[in-house]
Amino acid sequence: MSPSRVKQTAWSLIAVGALTGAGLLQQPIDRRIEREDLVLPGNVVAQNHPQIKLLTNVFGGFRSVILATLWVRATKAHQEGNHYDALQLARLICELEPYDPGVWDYQSWQMAWNISVTKRTGEERWRWVSNGMKLLRDEGIAINPRSLILHKSLGWIFMDKMGSDTDEQHRYYKARWAYLMQRVLGAPPLGETKVVADAFRPIAQAPLDRTRRRQGLRDAGVMILQADQLASLAAGDKGVQACLDRLAQAGWNPRDEKGRLTAPAAYALLDAYAELSDDDAAAPARFEVIVPEAKRATPMYKALNDPALAAGRGKLLAFLRAQLLWNEFKLDPQIMLRMMEETYRCPLEWRAPYAHGLYWADLGIAGGHDIQAPEDNSTDWLNTARTELTCLKNMALGYGRLFYTYNPADPENPRLQWLPDPRVIEVVHRKMTERAWESYRIDMAEYKANKVTVTRDEAHGFALNKLRDGHVNFLIDAVMTLCAYGWQDEAQHYYDELRRLYDPDKNLYVVGLAQFFDERFKNPSVDTTRSQLTGCLAGGFYSLTYDAKASHYRDARQWAQIIWDRFRAGASERVQFAPGLEVNAGAVLGGLLAEPRNYGFVIPLWQRGEIYKQVGRLWPTVTDPTAARKVAYSPPCYAYSLLLASRAGLSRLAERENLTFDELFPKPEGYEAAMEELRELDRSRDAETPGPG
Repeated sequence: MSPSRVKQTAWSLIAVGALTGAGLLQQPIDRRIEREDLVLPGNVVAQNHPQIKLLTNVFGGFRSVILATLWVRATKAHQEGNHYDALQLARLICELEPYDPGVWDYQSWQMAWNISVTKRTGEERWRWVSNGMKLLRDEGIAINPRSLILHKSLGWIFMDKMGSDTDEQHRYYKARWAYLMQRVLGAPPLGETKVVADAFRPIAQAPLDRTRRRQGLRDAGVMILQADQLASLAAGDKGVQACLDRLAQAGWNPRDEKGRLTAPAAYALLDAYAELSDDDAAAPARFEVIVPEAKRATPMYKALNDPALAAGRGKLLAFLRAQLLWNEFKLDPQIMLRMMEETYRCPLEWRAPYAHGLYWADLGIAGGHDIQAPEDNSTDWLNTARTELTCLKNMALGYGRLFYTYNPADPENPRLQWLPDPRVIEVVHRKMTERAWESYRIDMAEYKANKVTVTRDEAHGFALNKLRDGHVNFLIDAVMTLCAYGWQDEAQHYYDELRRLYDPDKNLYVVGLAQFFDERFKNPSVDTTRSQLTGCLAGGFYSLTYDAKASHYRDARQWAQIIWDRFRAGASERVQFAPGLEVNAGAVLGGLLAEPRNYGFVIPLWQRGEIYKQVGRLWPTVTDPTAARKVAYSPPCYAYSLLLASRAGLSRLAERENLTFDELFPKPEGYEAAMEELRELDRSRDAETPGPG
C-alpha cells in the first residue's frame, strides 16, 4: 500500500472515531441541556416548533431582507387597522428571529396593549390581551427560558393590564381569568399558609413529566396530556384505579377514540366535580351550596362523593389539575407550592391575576435568568422587582381574597368580590425591605463605578433606595387598612416600622395612630370605601362569636362610621343621598351569614343566627338628618332580603341540625318599611337619570 493510501486510511479511521465519539457524547449533552432547562436549535424548538427550525435555516443571507420587509408590512397593517394581518406577520417575524427576546416582547406589547384598546367590548379586548400573554408564555419564554425581559413583560400583563384599573375592561379580564383558574383549581381552603399549602401539595406531588418537549403538545388543535403518567399512577395505586372504574361506569372516560388523554376530558371531570361535589373546594363557587336532590341520584354524583373513593379521587383530581397547569398554563405546580411555603411564605390566591404576575416576576428574578447578579442589568432587575412588589402589595391591600360566585346566565363571567388579605402584609413588608437593600447595594456600586461622590446623608442608610417611595406608601396603606379592620396593635407595629426605616430624625410621623388615620383618610374612592367597610364590618360581626362584651364589634362599628362619614364628606351631592351605612352593613351581614367562607370565616349555622339577632340588638337606631329618611333601620332589615335569596340552601343546612330558617333568621321589625324606602330611593334615582338621546 502506498504511503498516500496509508495516510488516507488513517485519517478516515480518525474521522470515523471522532464521529463515533461525538455521537456517544451527544446523548449526555442533550440530557444536560434538558436538565439545565437550556433550549437550543434541534432540541425542544425543533420538535415543538418545527416551523421555526425551518425558517431560521432555509433563507440564509436573505433572511435580513425578508425581516425588514415584514417589519414594514406589519407596522403598516397595524396603522391601517388590519390587526389580524398584523398578527400573522408578527408571528412570522418572531419565528424568523426566535432568539431575540425584544422581538417577542414588542409583538406581545402590540397585541396586549395597542391593538386591544382599539376594541370596544370586553370579550374583544380579552382576545387580544390573551393573545399577547400567550405569545410570551407559550412561545417566547419557551424558546428563550432565561430571558429576564420576557418574564418581566409577562408579569406586567398580569399585574397592570389585567390586575390594575388602567384598562376600563379590567373587571372583565379579572372575571375571565378567575373562571379559568377556578375550573382548574377550585377555591382554596381557609386558613393560614400551612393549610393552603397542604391542600395544594397533592397537585405539586402528582406524576408529571416536566421535560419541555412534552409541554403543551397538541394534535389537530386538541391539547394532549400525559396518558402514560396516568397509567403509571393507576397501576401503582388501587384507589385511583377503583375511582377510574367507577367513573367509567358513570360515563366518564379519560381517553378519546385515539387512546389519548386530552384536556377536554380533564375539564369534563373537573366541571362535574365543581357542580356535584359536596367538597368545600367546590361549594363556595356554586349558586346553591347544596346539590339539588335530582342530581344526587345520578351515578356521577355518587362516584364524586363516595367516601370509599376519597383517597383515589383526590389523587386523580390532583393529577388532572397538575397536567392542566403545566401543559395549558405553563405553570410548574412545584414552583407554585415553593412560592407559598418558602419564597413568600403566605397563601396565594391563584384565581387573581396578581398571583400570576408574581409567579413570572419571581421566575425572572430568582431563577437567575439572563443575569447572574442584579447589578449586571439593574434596570431590568429593578422593573421586574417593582412588578413583584406591586403584585404582593395589591394582594395585601385589595385583591388577595376572592369571593367567587357562579353566574348561571354567563358561566365564563362569574360574579367576583375582592377583599384585602392582611395575611400578606408582613410578607410584603419583608420582601420590600429585602429588595430595598438590594437596590441600595446596586446604587452604591454604581456610584463607586462612576466615581460619583456620595454624601453622608446618602451613605447613611438605604432610605434613599429607588424603591423607597413604594415602600413608604405601602406602609402607610397597611396602617390605614389595619386601622379600618380594627387591628390597632398590628397597625401600630407598621407605623413604628415606617418611622424606624424612613424617618430618621425628620419627625414626620410623630402623631398618634388615630390622628395619623384621621389626617390621611380624606375623600376616599368608592372602591376604597367598599373594601374598607367590608373588612371592618365583617371582622366586627364575626367577633360576636367569641367576644362576649362585644368590644371589638363596637370598635369596628365606630371605625365603619368614620370611614362612611369621610366618604360622604367628599362625595358628590347625588351620592349624599345614597343608601346609608346600615344598608352597606346589611349587605356585608347578609353575605357573611349566607356564606361565611367567602369572608374567610367558618361559622356554624346556629351561631350565624345568634350574630343576626345580636346585630339587631346592638346596632343603634338613630336619626340621620343628612339622608332622605328620618330613621336608620338596623342592618338585619337589609340582610334579610339576601338571606331570603339563599333560603333554599340555608334551609337544607338547617334541617341537618334540626333547626329552621325562620328560627335562625326571623323577619326583623321594620323590614317592609326599609324595603319600600329602598324602592322609593331607586325610583327617585331613575327619575333623575336622563334618558337616551
